[in-house]
Amino acid sequence: KRIGESQQSLKTFDVSIEQATTSSLEALRAYQLGLDLRAHSKNVEARDVLKTAITLDPDFAIAYAQLGSTYSNLGEPSYARQYFEKAFALRARATEPERLYITGRYFDIVTGEREKGSENSKLWTEIYPNDWKAYNALANNAVLLGRYQTAVDNARKAVELGPSQDFGSSNLLMGFMG
Repeated sequence: KRIGESQQSLKTFDVSIEQATTSSLEALRAYQLGLDLRAHSKNVEARDVLKTAITLDPDFAIAYAQLGSTYSNLGEPSYARQYFEKAFALRARATEPERLYITGRYFDIVTGEREKGSENSKLWTEIYPNDWKAYNALANNAVLLGRYQTAVDNARKAVELGPSQDFGSSNLLMGFMG
């Protein structure tokens, strides 16, 4: 509220601190390090750090999802599914953007319902139009669905909003190649 969040947004997306993300500062630090490593395509290193985060806080939903994404990027789908299932089971303990990430990845990886994943990501862009992760998720799904122009358009937006992340550039490249 003090930094300008609207009253309506506060009411809509209010999550108490003990339910949002994690209550463990150490787990949060490990998680952030894992995100920083993933942002620069260092998935092997990120995997170990994210495992530390969930060891420190076994209810850290988004850490499970990021660990699942790490395994997915490393070409290990059975481990990826395991961590996405856990994240999905814990999603009520996450913030709204985290729930959108978890839900979209669950549909993409666990159930294979990429259209539902895309619908989820589209909703995410509408609620949070300045979140690069939402556009990246749309681009990733579009590549997987063979919708290359859509992938390019959304990857460009992801790169614009998150220029320090490798993900948008990777999806942009995949879209151009397609």
